[in-house]
Parts: sequence; structure tokens; C-alpha cells
Amino acid sequence: MKKGSYLLILTFLLASLGVLIYFYTLEEHVISANIYLSKTLQAGLHPFVPLLRVISSVEYFIIPMSYVLPFYFYFKKQKLLTALTFLSASSWIVGRILKEFFLGPCPGVDIVNHLYPMFGGLERFFRTQCFPSGHVFDYVSILGMNLYLCRKVFRKDKFQIVNILLTVFIISTIGLSRVALGAHWVTDVVAGYLFGGAWLSLLIYFYRQLSKD
Repeated sequence: MKKGSYLLILTFLLASLGVLIYFYTLEEHVISANIYLSKTLQAGLHPFVPLLRVISSVEYFIIPMSYVLPFYFYFKKQKLLTALTFLSASSWIVGRILKEFFLGPCPGVDIVNHLYPMFGGLERFFRTQCFPSGHVFDYVSILGMNLYLCRKVFRKDKFQIVNILLTVFIISTIGLSRVALGAHWVTDVVAGYLFGGAWLSLLIYFYRQLSKD
């Protein structure tokens, strides 16, 4: 097997599962399950709404910062990292293209409580479709790629373990946050993880192919 080709296989499998989930969302029993899970999570996680809002609002920080990193590596004259961080920053655009392609409906106010995070007005302006979850897609692809690159570039950093734990925590909880805040169905979130993982795998593949490691 050629260098990194397993990453291409992983990309294909994750993306295929994401597409498969989309078709299942049209089934009546899946719709019922989405409603039940949303109401259950909203009831169970209601005490943690302030924390969940903060977790969701991290996107308003990581998106601008993701566009700063390419310039940082550019001025450091690291062309490969400049290109890779730029591709990682494009995740926001890729995620929105997926939304426009699938046109999956968002949870209605007549079904779930909409407890949007900070800057909710801005979010509602862009929220027309919900499949897959853009937040989840962005967190997995952008934070995941940045974590991968940090481990490659700053291998002896004393705070590496803190970086790993924080990134894993944010990525793993953003899905719960989006459902509990009434922004997405569970299937939107699962698809966000799958498509985000597929895009991340593809980015890592490009890095491995172009790097000298």
C-alpha cells in the first residue's frame, strides 16, 4: 500500500457513511428518534446550557484564527504549512457547501427549544440548512488539523498534553452542545463528525504526501 493511501480509504468510508446517514434522516422512524433524543438531551443538559453556549461560541474564535495561521507560517517561510493551514481554514467554506448540497432542515421552534449561543443573531442569519452540523465539521477539521500540525511542529512542547486534552474535550462536546441548544438534530451532528473526519483525513493525506517525513 502506498504512503498514506489508507487515509484516502478512510476519507471515502467516512464520507460514504455521512451520505448514508442523510438518506436515513428521511425515514419516519429516524425523524421520531431525532425528536426524542433532542428533547431528552435538552432536558438532561439544561443545567449546563451556559457552558454549552461557550463551547458553541468557540467557533467565532477558531474561524478567524484559522485564517491567521497561514500568514504566520508564510512569514516563517514554511510553504508546506502555509498551504496546509490555508486548506484547513477553508473548512468553513467546505462545510457550507455541504449544507447547500444536502439542504437538510433545521429543528423547528415548535419541536425543540432554541437556546442559541452568543452571537445568536449572526448565527440565525446564516442558518438556512442544518445537515451536516457546520460547527461539528469545523471543530473536527480545523482543530483536528491544527492539533496534528502542532504535534509535528512543536514535538517537545511542555504544554502538548494540555493542548491535546483541551482539543479532544471541545471536539467531543460540541456535538452534545449543538443538540442541547436546539440548533441541530443528532443525525446532523453525527454527519458533521463523519464529514469533518473525512476532510481531516484528506488534509493529513496531503500533508504526508508533500512532507519529507
